[in-house]
Amino acid sequence: MLSQSLQQRLQLKQKLSPLQIQTIKLLELPTLELDQRVRKELEENPVLETKEAEEETDNNKELSLSDYSSQDDSIPSYKLYVNNQSRDIKKEFPTFSVRESFHQHLEAQLGFRTLTDKERDIAIFVIGSLDDDGYLRRDFETLSDDMAFRQGLKAGPGEIEQALSVIQEFDPPGVGARNLQECLLIQLRNKEKKPSVDTARAILEKHFGEFTKKHYDKIIARLGISEEELKDAIEEILRLNPKPGGNVDDSYTDRAQQVVPDFILEMKDGEPLLTLPRFSVPDLRINKRYADMLLKAAGQSSRESKEAATFVKQKLDSAKWFIEALKQRQHTLLNTMNAILEFQKEYFAEGNET
Repeated sequence: MLSQSLQQRLQLKQKLSPLQIQTIKLLELPTLELDQRVRKELEENPVLETKEAEEETDNNKELSLSDYSSQDDSIPSYKLYVNNQSRDIKKEFPTFSVRESFHQHLEAQLGFRTLTDKERDIAIFVIGSLDDDGYLRRDFETLSDDMAFRQGLKAGPGEIEQALSVIQEFDPPGVGARNLQECLLIQLRNKEKKPSVDTARAILEKHFGEFTKKHYDKIIARLGISEEELKDAIEEILRLNPKPGGNVDDSYTDRAQQVVPDFILEMKDGEPLLTLPRFSVPDLRINKRYADMLLKAAGQSSRESKEAATFVKQKLDSAKWFIEALKQRQHTLLNTMNAILEFQKEYFAEGNET
């Protein structure tokens, strides 16, 4: 038989408010991603707008939503405006270029060589035929036929070999090799002359097969060297790069990117001064036109007006949370970095001497 009963239970649950969720998401973003996030919010929320550094005097007054919100949702005006941009001249930070691919890196080095137009065209074609590891996997006859068919350029195997010999002197060492043995030997030719390097070259030139099969006893007997000399030579070989093309990162776009720090630390009068590079994030404030729309719709009873008021109210709340989250992000980052600065003050002043 079923029985009914009443039970009273006390539970305590902790839930994050929209503002806290917004703050956590913004806190983990670096400066460049934060700038993109702010611009995305400006596109999606029409209530948000930017405030230019120089405005007319009648527009300088900050807008407060406390006049437009209900009595139980009063918001202090200082929470509805955030200044993320200094009125001073924006600082210029260094840029780093990621515009060169592996093949572009090699082609750029052709400019330092004295070549005829034909020799340069042949070299560029050979560079384009290298794989991602920096190897030339095709024979000269095939390259000659392909060059004549695609570019109408007649070049014999001897001319192609001559162009390849030029490319094999480029950086990174070992590029343009036709097999692993040649790749390693090219790199050894660029090393400083010493007994271990000479032994390594002799191993790769005369006993490459035994070396790959680890028949070290045969190598010692045929070269007449000691085990210690063999060990030094093998260490030289192991330092070489079997894939020289992988040294050049080809994953970036042809675009120079600016390095924007998350913090700026300057020494003034012997004391460290910490600031945030806030110039990249535009000034944000509430759009007065939408706030006026909410005030106007509040006094009307039609369904359309109420729906419009609800929509604008949601956007206003979202804008308010976003602005406040930016303020809290700045406050949290500065407090955290100031604590680190206070704890490691000598390190930031003198550097690491170890």
